Amino acid sequence: MTNSSFENDLKKVQEIFREIFLDDKLVITGKTSPLNIEEWDSLAHINILAAVESVFNVRFTADEMSSINDVEALLRAIASRRM
Repeated sequence: MTNSSFENDLKKVQEIFREIFLDDKLVITGKTSPLNIEEWDSLAHINILAAVESVFNVRFTADEMSSINDVEALLRAIASRRM
């Protein structure tokens, strides 16, 4: 994944997180995980993945969904759909 693709995807994912967590000032990085966001529970996880699938027009398998444990893993999963 090129740096510009990563940055563009990160910006889109950040907007998704801001919408889901109702926080317009939320800033995420690749290391952002449920350990950093208290509200990131199993329901929020499903909502994040559903929104990402819609925005990026991708579909994740159940195994991928369960293995996405931080933003970096999410971005890698999105990038893998482009190959």
